[in-house]
Amino acid sequence: MNAYRRTWLVAGLVMIGVGFLLVGGAARSAADSSGLVCSAGKPICATLTSDADPTSRSPAGNDHYMTYSLEVSYKSGGTSNLTNLVVTVEWVDQGVSSTTSNYVASVSDSRCTVTAPRTLTCAPTPKSLGPGSDPFGFGPLVFRTSTTTPSPSDAEATGTDVFVTASAKETPNPPKGGSNVAFVTVHNPSSYENVGDQDLSIAGGGLAPTLTTSNAGTVNQISKLPVSGGAPRGLFKVVEANYGGSITCPDDVVDAGLACFGQHVTTTTVTGTSPVNLQIVYEGDRPGNEGDIGVFHERNNGTLVQITATCPSATPTLAEITALNGCLLVNQFFTIPGSGGDVHIEISAWDIDNGGWGGIG
Repeated sequence: MNAYRRTWLVAGLVMIGVGFLLVGGAARSAADSSGLVCSAGKPICATLTSDADPTSRSPAGNDHYMTYSLEVSYKSGGTSNLTNLVVTVEWVDQGVSSTTSNYVASVSDSRCTVTAPRTLTCAPTPKSLGPGSDPFGFGPLVFRTSTTTPSPSDAEATGTDVFVTASAKETPNPPKGGSNVAFVTVHNPSSYENVGDQDLSIAGGGLAPTLTTSNAGTVNQISKLPVSGGAPRGLFKVVEANYGGSITCPDDVVDAGLACFGQHVTTTTVTGTSPVNLQIVYEGDRPGNEGDIGVFHERNNGTLVQITATCPSATPTLAEITALNGCLLVNQFFTIPGSGGDVHIEISAWDIDNGGWGGIG
């Protein structure tokens, strides 16, 4: 290898702002919203919405979060009044109940409280609805997903079912023999994924998951994106892919006489994450020597940086990262015994914001 040529491990992250509601493709079966569901004979309606599609459960064992909101409304054309409104939320795992996800009250709507196993009771304000009444809602309702997913030989959790029931008394009473109870139930199923190269969560706002991917394709690679508990609440996502195929080294890297190897990593996250840390493990063909490793990163403002400086510690401060224009640690670099020359590399890269570790791939 030419001593003056550097080979760069390139990681790519793409930032998309708050309000991104639909992520992913056909592998995910959850609905973003139940749609407006109304009682067949009473003027009461409800909607249950997930702020984003459900969290991936790959790999299992880490805390991940999904977030719901609900709305109760009066059906157009009704004439009676609904009083003594009661709203309940129930949830249960798909698969087995022993791994049922937990409700995270500390970061959820305080008007909804756990009143029975896997059951919330939400206190409506106002407690009545009538013709012309505005809808009312609750949220966020945050759930930690099950920490296990099914393997081919077991029956662990495959997702979470959430049900909302809104009930009330109808006045005046209906004709003799009719019921004065009005209720509607809506359902939003959220299926967990089991995709090794994708991991996502609704986090931030005091929740701190570590998103982790694992891809055993032409190379063995793992990517980790720790999310600070102080980050703004939003959708955090990390996906990785091998170089080659549709993921190719960008022209400006090639024009600089450099080459890409390892994985291309993309994330979706809210702004305000600073600093950001991406951890990469790579096993595959030798790209050069330890001093030949670097990371490209495109920041929020579009500035493309080549991160080669060595971090002063495993957890550098924002001031230290800024002064170094980004930094990294090559924690491990060795030839894998019996591999025929393949190497094992562990890199922890830091920069001042999440931006887009990217557009590079």
